Order: sequence, then C-alpha cells, then structure tokens
Amino acid sequence: MPENFPHITRSAVIGAVLALFLLAVDLFLLREPGAGIQKMLPVSLAVVPAGAVGGMLYAYFNRISFKNTRAAILINFFSVLLYIFLVLTGFMVGMELGS
Repeated sequence: MPENFPHITRSAVIGAVLALFLLAVDLFLLREPGAGIQKMLPVSLAVVPAGAVGGMLYAYFNRISFKNTRAAILINFFSVLLYIFLVLTGFMVGMELGS
C-alpha cells in the first residue's frame, strides 16, 4: 500500500461529500421539490464519483512541492478549477442518464 494512500482516500471522500452537498443544494434549495425528484437519481450516481476523482486529483497535485510560491498557488488554483469542471461534468452526464 502506498504511503500516501490515507491522504488520497481522505481527499476522495471529502470531494465526494462536497459534490453530494452541492447536489443537495441544487435539488432542495434552488429548485422546487416535486414529483420529478425521482428522475434525479442518476445525477447523484454520476456526481459523487466525479467529486471523488476531483478530490483525488486535487490531493495528487497538491503533493507536488514547489519552491516557488507562485507555482504552488497556480497548481492549487487549477486543481480547484479541475474539481469544479469534473463536478459540473458529472451533473451533465447525470442529466443525460436521467432523460
């Protein structure tokens, strides 16, 4: 087992829980709950793994150490953008599965 396995696993769980939280906010606060909520099950099935993969990639990129502070800030910024992109892609894939 790799030495950073617990760190990557923890980041994957945090990414999945954050994506699930964003899905809950989308379902219950931004939309009116109605009879169509059962159609949203495939969305959760696509968003949670996308969030987990985004969390793992975020952990992987943050393990790269740079002596330059600007490079570290850029890597962190692009890691967050990659996470957001993956979660939004998970939303779109889930919407396609649900229709």
